[in-house]
Amino acid sequence: MLPVMDFAFLRSRLCGLLLFSVLVGGSLPTSAATVVHLHFTDVQGNGWHVRDATLKMLWHSPTQVEVQLLVTSLHLPLPPPFDQLQGVEATCATAAIERNAIRCDQGTIQLQAPILDQKPTRVSFHYQRDSGA
Repeated sequence: MLPVMDFAFLRSRLCGLLLFSVLVGGSLPTSAATVVHLHFTDVQGNGWHVRDATLKMLWHSPTQVEVQLLVTSLHLPLPPPFDQLQGVEATCATAAIERNAIRCDQGTIQLQAPILDQKPTRVSFHYQRDSGA
């Protein structure tokens, strides 16, 4: 039986990082599509650890951005084999950017793990900076 995964702790950190990136990117000129690439060699939190992550954002307008997050290695406080994931890819073709929030209604996530279906899975999220939820 697969464990129930509550990614709230990781989601809040990654969404916070994404929101920071959005705020930085939002100050860039957007008369044409603007591309922002950020690379992180090591990001850690309470019980989790991301190694070699790349965040790519393609700005279509000041409030619409295409996002791709690639993570080479992700360590989580979960039982094996879910504690170490390789090749995590999360995308959102049309993320909506608001003053203190990010929303993705049609995103995907794909995990490279032999025991999981390696096809992209549809996801959606709404991250509110003020509450962290």
